[in-house]
Amino acid sequence: MLVFVLLVLLTFRMIVKVPVVQTWLVQRATSYLSGELETKVSIDAVDIKLFRSVVLKGVYVEDLQQDTLLYLPDLQVSISRFNYKKQRITIAAVTLENARIGIKRYKDPRDYNLDFILDYFSGAEKDTTTKQPWDIKVEKITLKNCFLTYKDYKFSDVNDGIDWDDSALKHLD
Repeated sequence: MLVFVLLVLLTFRMIVKVPVVQTWLVQRATSYLSGELETKVSIDAVDIKLFRSVVLKGVYVEDLQQDTLLYLPDLQVSISRFNYKKQRITIAAVTLENARIGIKRYKDPRDYNLDFILDYFSGAEKDTTTKQPWDIKVEKITLKNCFLTYKDYKFSDVNDGIDWDDSALKHLD
């Protein structure tokens, strides 16, 4: 019986290591998340090397007005330490390459176009469990040719000088 269980676990591990299977699983998760957030969330491809690295290709998130909130053609995460028992993860490096981020502040009804995501992941109810949260540390974040736009619709446009409420930062490295 023990040999059978070990064989099933080994087979499962081998199947999950295949990038096509990983991509299929992540696309199911993004489909679920799209429904929960009531907007488009997609990932074209994924390559996960358990406890070592994660590479995501074609990450796309729309805001509630169907504008691009985030597009990451290439996201790479290298993990240096993972300890399940102590609930610790140390991420050696996160690399964002050619990312496009569009942040907007609206007059009504929400403040920012990303508030709905922050609200979803923060949870409406207070966590009353005594369980210790995961300790996640990121040692290095690298930006390569990223583009960030910020538009604030709460204020009218400035006729003279610098309009800090309508900004674009290109070639962030």
